[in-house]
This record gives sequence, C-alpha cells and structure tokens, in this order.
Amino acid sequence: MIKLKHKIKTIGITLVLIVVLLCSSNIYSQLIWVGGNDTLFVADTTWSHQGEIFVVKNGVVIIKNAEFENYGNIWISNNGKVLVESGTEFQNGGNILLFDNGKFLADSSKVEFLSAYPWQFGFRGQDSSIVKIENSTFGFTLLFRLIPAIIGLYGNSQFSLINTYSYAWKSGLLFENSKAHVANCKGQTGEYWMMANATGAVNISNSENVGIWLSFPKGSVADLSTFYNEFVDHWEFPDGAGATGIPYSWTVDSSHIQRSSVLINPGSNVTVRDSYNLAARIAITGTDSMVISGFMDSTYHNDWMAPLPDRQFRLVNTTVETYSIYLYGTSYVSLDSSRVSEIVCNNQSYLFMSNSINNGKAGGFWIWDSSTVEVENSLITTQILIRNRSSLTLYNCDVEKHPSYGWLYGGIILENRANLFFLNSSIVREPKLKSESILFYASIDSPTVSPRTDSVAIFGSAYLKTGPDNNASFDSYQFYYAQSFEPDRLIPIGPEQTISVKNGLLGYWNTADLPIGNYILYLRLKNNEGDSAQTYWQIQIEEGLSINEKSGTRIGEFVLHQNYPNPFNPETVIEYQLPRAADVEISIFNLQGQKMTTLVQEYRSAGSHKIIWGGTDKYSQQVASGVYLYQLKIGKFTQVKKMMLLR
Repeated sequence: MIKLKHKIKTIGITLVLIVVLLCSSNIYSQLIWVGGNDTLFVADTTWSHQGEIFVVKNGVVIIKNAEFENYGNIWISNNGKVLVESGTEFQNGGNILLFDNGKFLADSSKVEFLSAYPWQFGFRGQDSSIVKIENSTFGFTLLFRLIPAIIGLYGNSQFSLINTYSYAWKSGLLFENSKAHVANCKGQTGEYWMMANATGAVNISNSENVGIWLSFPKGSVADLSTFYNEFVDHWEFPDGAGATGIPYSWTVDSSHIQRSSVLINPGSNVTVRDSYNLAARIAITGTDSMVISGFMDSTYHNDWMAPLPDRQFRLVNTTVETYSIYLYGTSYVSLDSSRVSEIVCNNQSYLFMSNSINNGKAGGFWIWDSSTVEVENSLITTQILIRNRSSLTLYNCDVEKHPSYGWLYGGIILENRANLFFLNSSIVREPKLKSESILFYASIDSPTVSPRTDSVAIFGSAYLKTGPDNNASFDSYQFYYAQSFEPDRLIPIGPEQTISVKNGLLGYWNTADLPIGNYILYLRLKNNEGDSAQTYWQIQIEEGLSINEKSGTRIGEFVLHQNYPNPFNPETVIEYQLPRAADVEISIFNLQGQKMTTLVQEYRSAGSHKIIWGGTDKYSQQVASGVYLYQLKIGKFTQVKKMMLLR
C-alpha cells in the first residue's frame, strides 16, 4: 500500500489529498518532491523508483514493512524526515544527502546502499542533520556484500549506530563539529576518522571491529602507541595520550579495536612507537610541492624519521603495514621508488609516480576533481577511479588484480569527462567508460632488436574508446623515428594510418639504409577533434644479411611469434624461428620480473620450432591468472612478448 498525503509533486504531476494504491509492486521513474508538510507513506508493498527524491520543508517519508528500492540520490533538508520502520528492506543506489536539520531515522529494518565500486555511495550530513540507525542491519553491497562506503559529516551533523549489525565495512569521515555515536554494534562496525581541525567527538562502546583514525593538524604534537586487534576497556584521546594541539576527542569503552591509525598533516610533530600493523596516511595540501621517495609498506622501522620536509613523522620500533598518500588542493607531488597501499588525488592536485607500486591494501587509486596524474614504470594492483575532468597517463605500467586484495579490484572506471592515456601498458580488464570520458590506447610491443632490412614489422595497438556521451572518434595514427642521441629530430615513417589496430600489426619500417645503433620509435594517436596521445619504444638496429634470392626468406633474423591461443587456458603454443643453429633460451616471467619457469635451454637447429606452456611454474604448480612475459634469448639477441592466462 502506498499513500500520498497532501501534495506530492512529481515532474508534470501534482497529486492532491490522499491517494491509496493497493498493489504488490510499483515502479516509478521520475523526480519525487515531498515538502510543505506533505507525507509519503510506502507500506506493505514492493516499491521501486528511478530518480531523485527530495524531502524538504517539513516533508515526511514513512517506509514501513516494505521492500523499498531507489536508484538515485535522496535529498533531505529543511526539517524533512525519512523514517524507515518495522522490517523494511531499504535499498538505495545513490547518496543520501542531508542539510539543515534533515533526518534519516531507521529502526528494526535493513538499510543497504547499492554501490558499483568501493566508497561510491553513502550518507552525507551537513548543518545540524541527523542520521540514526538502530536495531537494524546496515551495509553496502554489489558483489558478495563486501563493497565499503563513505559517511561524510560536516557542520553540527550527527551519526548514530545503535544495536546494529553491519555486514560490510564503512568509512566515517568527521569534519568541523560533527559527532558520531556507536554502541552495541556487531559485524564490520567500520572506521571513523577525525579529520584535521575537526572539533567534534566520537564515542564508541560495546562494539566490535572498530577502526580508529587520529588526524594530527598543524601545530599538534604527539608521542603515542597504537592499537591492533585489541579489546579496549577504556581509552580517551587526547586526554592522557601524550598529545597536544588536538581539537577533537575520542572515547572508547569495552570495544574491540581492529586498528588505530594516523593521518599526518603538514606542520605536525608525531612519534609512533612500539606499534604493530600501523596504517599511516600522508596528507599533502594546498600549494605544497614535495618529492616522496622510499616509503615502503609492510616494513619494520627501528628508529626512522620520514623524509617529509614540512612535518616530523618518526617511527620507533614500529611496523607500518600500509602507507596512503592523499593530495588535496593544488599540491604537486613526485612519488618515486615506493610501495604504497592507497593514493587519493583531489581538487586539482598533480602527481608524478615512477618506479613504484600501489598494491591497494588500504584502498584504491582515486583521481578526482580536475586532478592530473602521470605514472611510469609502475605496478598498480587495485581499482582506479578517474572522475570529474581528471586525467591519468600510464606509461610502461601494469594494472592487474592483487592476489590477496582482489575484492578491491574493479579495473579502471572513468566518469564525468575523465581522460585516460594508456601507453605501452597492460591491464587484465578493459576500462569501463561512462558519460563523456575517453581512452587513448597507444602501444608498441615489439621488436626490441632488428637487423637492417627493408621491412621491420612493428606490432602493438592504436585505438580509441569513448563513453556513451562522448562524440569523439578515432582519426589516425602516425609513426616517427629518431636516433637516440637526437630524440627531438623526428622523421615520419610512411603515411598516416586511418584504421585502428588492437593487438596487431601497426606497420613496417624500412631500416635498410640506416646506420646501426639505438633508435626511438614514436607512435602518435589522434582523434577527430585534434586531441592526441604519444608513446615511444626503444629499438636496436643491427647489421643484417641479404635476402636469399631463391626463397625470399630473410637470413639473419631470429623471430619470436605471438603465442596462440591468446588469451589461453589451460595451455598455449609459442613458436620461434632460427635462421641458423644456436643456443636458445625461452623463459616465462611475471610482471614483477620474477622468472616463473624456463621452457627451453638448449642448442637448437635452424628452422621453425614450437613449445607448449601449460601455465605452470618451475615447480610444476599452476600459476594464477594474469599477464605474463615470454622471452626468447639467443646470445645478445632478446625479444619479449606478452600473453594472458585466464583460468
């Protein structure tokens, strides 16, 4: 039964007085407006809606003993209320945003957010809004109900979780004078962050699996030890914790603390000692410009001062399990030779990352709000989310699923005019493009060494993908070459090519009259709007022999062919060609450069050969799904190709 009492405004429709709909299932696709003392009853029914819902100016929505499903944001403001009661299954595929005394109150129900990726949807409370969930089940779900979400509190807003079971992790971020109260909760109660300069409070009692985040603002001083997987009878912060300059407060009673962690801000002075499994966030804000190097997660520090010029962060007898790097404002950061667990770039920040790993143990790789990120020679094993006019360039990188933290992996997602330049890089899953986003994919895969000849075959990819609202299309690609000692003197190789290529033959290069030596190949990809992407490839040209006039075959070339089938399961064939007898070695490597196995290591006669790889390592154990490299090595000659195993 659905009752619409007084005026309920929808697009083009005004329903007056009381309307009672008796049905088992109702589906709506429009904006709903409940305001001016209006009341919307959804009771004893299955109700599905696609679109925004506004509950404003003393409007009330009462959902009772119903299956309620909404795909869109719910806005609650100006004393509006949403009451979820009496066995309701409430699901929302969007955010619930509260302003100016808006209230969301749930009792004896199931409250669930339908998220497509981690931390997508949740509550956003501002002003003096209130969110209270009690005697209920609370979570965020898409796959296996493991998707975490965000609770953001600002102003004097309040969040209460009472006598509730949570089946998925949640992150509560408290700003300004907001407060959180958690009592008698089971399951994945979640982590709560007191952000820099917050003046509110968090109170936790009789609850399990709680994460504590302590933020240290400018001017604060602390010397502390942290919790890890401990039951805490009573704890207060900053009182009695050896900290000064902390404007917020924490109180914990009779609760299990999964971990307490630190957020280090500019201008703070923090020492963490005698702690295990610490999670540390490094925040770079404003117009800061900084080089970060040598941060390695899962590392023990006897006595180490982090190389951060604008703050002091000392670790004594402490193991850091995860490092996260947070960029805000217009900060400019270079991250090199590090292994971190999460990266967030926000508000027009810039990051250059090289020779590093983001393994996703603490979160994803988030690039938001007109931020720019360039990454080279790095490994990323977590989800990448690019939003709101932000840009990511990946050069010579690998994006894959982490073997232990795969639940966070959602590949690459682009939203709201995001740009991705995928250059000489590999990924297990194709990027997902939404709205007006765009992907430039330019890659040269081989060869690395070639004799002088009239037709060096160049393999790789040159194509474009767009979101459903982007009208750009592929235009052309063009090759250039330059000698290594003159990298800016580019010489075109043939005409522009107007047909896109994916994992195939890009073209031929006549090197017959070129001096032997090291060269750089450039591949420039362009769309119909004039936007372009460019990648490069290093190749060595060696002296070659002439072509046999009778057979037409090239003498002096070693050839490694692409494996087939590719992708494969459970086995694949690798073929290679020898112009003369030679000592041959064929090995399999993972993307971290570790040799998995050697398939061939012996003297072979001239001619064509093939070998079968069954996806096992040197111990005859099955290897995991993913991208692997196979290498043909003959004396100084080396050629490498990629293949994908999908189990």
